[in-house]
Amino acid sequence: TADEWVDSIYAAKVPVGVINNLEQAFQEPQVIAREMLVEMNHPKREKLKVIGSPIKLSRTPVEYKTAPPLLGEHTQAVLGRV
Repeated sequence: TADEWVDSIYAAKVPVGVINNLEQAFQEPQVIAREMLVEMNHPKREKLKVIGSPIKLSRTPVEYKTAPPLLGEHTQAVLGRV
């Protein structure tokens, strides 16, 4: 297993760590505790999972107000200024 490889390489005093895919990364206890995966309402889907802010301030917590824009939603506004 990956843990066995990590243990044997670490025992040889070589820096080592497991590389997770996205699904594995978002199952890590620290990621869950820091609420790094946030569910938001989306106009075209029931729920959309997005990456949460890594910055956590006790007096000014992050507020997730709107989902990411739809494809092309802001195209005219951006290109209209070019």
